[in-house]
Amino acid sequence: MLLPPFHLARRVAHSVLLDCSLQNAHCGPSLDYIFRREPMKPAVIAHATAVVYGVLRHRSLLDFALAQLTSLDPIDESCRTTLRIGAFEMLVLNVDPSRAVSGAVQTQSERWAKGLANGVLRSLSEKRQTLLRPEEDERLSPIQALAVRRSLPEWLLVELEGRLGWKGVKEWARQTAKPPPLALRTNPVQAKASQVEETLKSHGISTRRWMPNAERDRAMERSGTPLLIHSRGHSVPSIPGYSEGWWSVQDAASQLATRLAAPPPHALVLDMCAAPGGKACHLAQHLADTGKVLAVDINAHKLKRVQKQAERLRLRSVSTAHMDATDAGALSTLLEEHGGARNASAADLLSIPTGKADCVMLDAPCSGLGTLRRNPECRYTSQDDVRELSRLQDRLLDAAAKCVLPGGSLTYTVCTPTVAEGPERVKELLRRRPGWFEVEEIPTALKPFAGSLAQHHDDSSTSTKYSCINTWTHLHDECDTFFAVKLKRSLKSQNE
Repeated sequence: MLLPPFHLARRVAHSVLLDCSLQNAHCGPSLDYIFRREPMKPAVIAHATAVVYGVLRHRSLLDFALAQLTSLDPIDESCRTTLRIGAFEMLVLNVDPSRAVSGAVQTQSERWAKGLANGVLRSLSEKRQTLLRPEEDERLSPIQALAVRRSLPEWLLVELEGRLGWKGVKEWARQTAKPPPLALRTNPVQAKASQVEETLKSHGISTRRWMPNAERDRAMERSGTPLLIHSRGHSVPSIPGYSEGWWSVQDAASQLATRLAAPPPHALVLDMCAAPGGKACHLAQHLADTGKVLAVDINAHKLKRVQKQAERLRLRSVSTAHMDATDAGALSTLLEEHGGARNASAADLLSIPTGKADCVMLDAPCSGLGTLRRNPECRYTSQDDVRELSRLQDRLLDAAAKCVLPGGSLTYTVCTPTVAEGPERVKELLRRRPGWFEVEEIPTALKPFAGSLAQHHDDSSTSTKYSCINTWTHLHDECDTFFAVKLKRSLKSQNE
C-alpha cells in the first residue's frame, strides 16, 4: 500500500527511533541506510529526519509531558515511541493536533496499541496548554529540571556546573539542542580557501570563516581552513567542489587537533581509531601530502570510508590498515613495514627500534557528549558507559605511548566534556609511565581555546595554564565541545 508522504515519514522515524532505543543504534547511519535502500521524496526524508532528531533531542521533556497523562512504565517501547512522535509534532513542531494524533497512530498495527496511542495523544491535545513545566515541578531541583528540559544526564550537568557555573551550564545545554551548521575544511592541496569561498558564493551558498583570526588563518591556510554553512537543504555531494576534492566535512573544533599535533615535514604519522578519516586526511594536508599517514581502525567497513575520502581529496600519502589499535605489537610491526620514523637523526636510528612514529594521533572512542547536536542519541549515556569507555581509552593510550618515537609526539583527543575521558586519562597515563612524556604548551594561535590540566589535578608536569584545548559549543562559535592535549615523548624515556 502506498502511504501518504507524512505517514511514510512517521513510519521511518518510528523504525529508526525503536532501533536507537532497543539496539543502541546511531540515528544518522540508520536513516542513511533506509534512504539508500528505498528512494523517497525529499519531503519524506526531511520530515523523517526532523522527527528522529527532534524526538531524541527532546525525549526526556516529551516523556515528562506524557507522564502527566498516563504511566509510561507498563507501555512497551514501540508504543512509547509512537507517543513521543505525536507529542513532538504537537508540542515542538506545532503540527495540527488532529493530524499529529492520526499520523502517530498509523505507526502502530495492533488494535490495542492504536487505541492506547489515540487516547493518550487526544488527551495531550486537549491539555497541552495546562501541563506542568519541569521548572514548575516542586519535586525537581534546578539541575533536575534542566536535565528534563534539555534531555541531558543529570550527572553530566552536575559535573559541568562545577566548571562552567549555573549560567554557563544552562547556556551550554541550550546550545546542544540546536542543529549545527555544516562545517567544511578546505583542502589546500587542491584549492585555496578563497577559491572555495568564491565558488560556493557563485552557486548561492553563503559561507563564513570560523572564528577568524589573522595569525590563525595564515596557519590554517596551509593545512585547511574551517568554513561554516548555515543554510539548510544541501546534500553534501551536491555542494560545488566535492567531487574535485576541494573540501571535506569536519567540525571546526576537530580541525584544531591537527593544528595542535603539527607533525614535522615528511613525518611518519600513525592515526589510531582513524575512521571515518577526517583527521587522517587533515594530517596529510598539513604535510602537503609529502609524509606518510597510516590510518588504523578496527572496523573494516568504516575503514573503507577513510580510503575513499583520501582518494576523493587526491591525497596519496594516506594508507589504511585494518587492526585492533590496542595491540601495540601489531602497530609496531605496521610502522616497521613503512620504514619507521622519518625525523630521527642517523645516530638515533641506530639506537631506537624502527617501529615508531614521529607523530601519533589518538582520537579515542568516547561518549560523544560534545557532539549532541549531530548525535542526539548520546544524550542518554550513563556513567557506567563512561567508565567502560575510560578503560578502553587507557588501553589505547598505552598502545599509543609505545609507538611514539623518543622526541616525537602523541596527541590525544575526545569529543566530550567529561573529565573522566579527557584530563583524567592523561593523568593516569603520566602516572603509569613516569618520565616518558611532558605536556606541551599549545601554540599562541590556539590559545583562545586553551584549557589547563592543572585545574583537574596537581601533577606538576601539567601545571601550565595552556596545557590543553577545551572548546565549548556556547563559547566558541558553534563548534563541538572538544578536548585535546599534546604529549612529547622524552628523549631519555625507555624504549619498548
